[in-house]
Amino acid sequence: MTMKRFNRQWRKLSNHQGDFEAGEFIFSRGKEWKDLPGSLSISSSRGGRRAKLRLYVDQNGDDLFTRDELIFKGCTDPQNVDVIDALMNRSGLIQLQREQSTVGACTMPTFGAVCQYGVRSTLTLTTDNGIDVDVQPRGRFRRETISMPVGPQSPDELDPDMLNAVLLPDLA
Repeated sequence: MTMKRFNRQWRKLSNHQGDFEAGEFIFSRGKEWKDLPGSLSISSSRGGRRAKLRLYVDQNGDDLFTRDELIFKGCTDPQNVDVIDALMNRSGLIQLQREQSTVGACTMPTFGAVCQYGVRSTLTLTTDNGIDVDVQPRGRFRRETISMPVGPQSPDELDPDMLNAVLLPDLA
């Protein structure tokens, strides 16, 4: 007996686009991080054919980029050395897309139910020369989840008919 692979359905969670130059970027499109200053940290591997990237967004306005403000971490597939140099030294376009799985694991209490959904992120950098470089997520960004409340979250939100006790027959 062989098991079939489960194909998930995905829906768009967010789409951020902007420009980067000399290690800095600002998303001009998107919901959460629009118009916030960002830092793009790029380091090349020993051979110079791969690059590791980290994206930070200054979410609290203190002009410092800390681990708490890391929004993406990834690595490129092997590229031409000139492409990696262009990413590190020049400017271009940045696009970060996040998608949410339509199927999730849920707890089912009477109230306070929570569902966890998978999230996948894709990052594409476009150099000034028009070369697109896809970045694969690494670490916690490879298997990211999001928790969302579903249904009534307090007894006050319950339907009054559900609060009536179920009467048991006399056992005597």
